Amino acid sequence: MGLLIGKAGAVIKQVQEESGARCSVTPDRLPMCTERTIIITGVPDSIHIAIYKFGQILMEGNGNIPGLVLYKPQAQNAVVNPQPHYNPMMAGGMGMNGTAFFYGHPSMGGFPNMPPAATPAAMGAAMGGPTQAQQIFIPNDMVGCIIGKGGSKINEIRQVSGSHIKIAEPHGNTNERLVTITGTPECNQMALYLLYSRLESEKSRMSMR
Repeated sequence: MGLLIGKAGAVIKQVQEESGARCSVTPDRLPMCTERTIIITGVPDSIHIAIYKFGQILMEGNGNIPGLVLYKPQAQNAVVNPQPHYNPMMAGGMGMNGTAFFYGHPSMGGFPNMPPAATPAAMGAAMGGPTQAQQIFIPNDMVGCIIGKGGSKINEIRQVSGSHIKIAEPHGNTNERLVTITGTPECNQMALYLLYSRLESEKSRMSMR
C-alpha cells in the first residue's frame, strides 16, 4: 500500500491532482492478505483516470514489494442453498456459529469477487437499471463494525455501491439481524462485496486478539 500512497502521501496526492478524483485508503487490511482498499470518488472520467494511474503504479512496482500477499476473495465452508424468498442469483449471510453461508449460483463461489460494477463504466450503466431487493443475515455482534462510528461505515458502503441498505431492529431471541439491500443487480453485488469484506476484516481482527 505504501507504493500507492508514497512518502508523506505524495503519490496518492499526485493521482488526485491529475485525475480530479478523491482517493482515500481504508484503515483495515483485507482478510488474509497485506492489502487495503482505496476508495475513489468523483465523476466517471476522473475515477477512470485514477484507476488507470494506480494500475500503472502497481504493474511497475509489484515485483519490488517484499512480503506482498495478494487478496483472493473466497468462501470457506460455503454452502450453496437457494431458497425461494431469496434472489436466485446471489444472496448470503453469516450463520449463528460464525460460518459463512451463501445462497446463489455455484459459479459465484460463495464469497463474491470484486464485481464488474467496480469499474466506472459499469457503475454508470448500473444506475438506470431495474432495482431489486436482496437480504442477508449478520450476527448481532458484527452490526457495530458494519455501521461504524456515527454510521460512517454503512454510509460509505451506500455511497460507493449506490444501493440502499437497511439493518432491521433485533427480533425476538435471534442472534442475527436482517440486512436488506435494494438497488440494481450491479450495485447490490458491490454492496455485498463491501459488506462481506467488512465482516471478514472484523473477524480477522478479532481472531488476532
